[in-house]
Amino acid sequence: MNHPSPQAARPRRAGRRPNGPEARRAYERYLELARGEERSGHRIEAERFYQFAEHYLRVSKEAGEH
Repeated sequence: MNHPSPQAARPRRAGRRPNGPEARRAYERYLELARGEERSGHRIEAERFYQFAEHYLRVSKEAGEH
């Protein structure tokens, strides 16, 4: 199985808002994790990571990073 370590899949702590570049990196990281899970046939885990990616994409856009 190609599961990331729990540390790699853990979202950021509540209350800490990443800045634009950090949010963009988090978006890309979660998108790659989602794609990996999707390729492995783990649809639920893939969806979870896609949701994290979408969140960080919104944060990135709010910070002016496109």
